[in-house]
Amino acid sequence: ETLRRLTTTRFFPPWATGNPAPVFGGAAMPETNSHMMEAVDLALGGDWEAAHRIVQEHEDDAIADWIHAVVHPMEGDRENASYWYQRCGRPLREDLPTSAELQEIRTALGG
Repeated sequence: ETLRRLTTTRFFPPWATGNPAPVFGGAAMPETNSHMMEAVDLALGGDWEAAHRIVQEHEDDAIADWIHAVVHPMEGDRENASYWYQRCGRPLREDLPTSAELQEIRTALGG
């Protein structure tokens, strides 16, 4: 399931060397990308609730699931965060500050 989502959205993890930048094949992807950037900006600004609302509308998107995973620790819900990290196929890195992970997501989005 994770592989299907990753290949469907054509997302290449930022830590994987030699992979191209994210490619948006469908007409809806640039709009989704814009929404995801907005969610990242809101989360970076401390408004995890607004970021959470945005990503809930895009739950079939790998990046949205990743952001969803990051905002749950911001609200103090590590258990739900673990679920979303599993769903997006990423490890929960407790040693990484939330702001640093949100910057990784921004990079993955091309920002």
